[in-house]
Amino acid sequence: MTIIIHLFLFSYITITTTLSLDTITLGQSIKEGETVVSAGEVYELGIFCPGKSSGRYLGIWYKYDGEKSVAWVASRNTPISDSSGFLSINV
Repeated sequence: MTIIIHLFLFSYITITTTLSLDTITLGQSIKEGETVVSAGEVYELGIFCPGKSSGRYLGIWYKYDGEKSVAWVASRNTPISDSSGFLSINV
């Protein structure tokens, strides 16, 4: 029974962490830990915390770069102070 539960939990974790979007629709949002991957899987957009920084940023980085080199950061001088930040598309 324990093995079955572990397999189920491992499958659930694997499935939820490999799901990714390539678009955000009106009213949809992403929060820390969720990302949007470009259709060509070159770029990834999300909220991240660089290095030892306590601030969080909305940014775009190169998906398959081992260092996750950042290509763009929103409000570089004004980080999100906690994990409550999210990105939402609204009109």
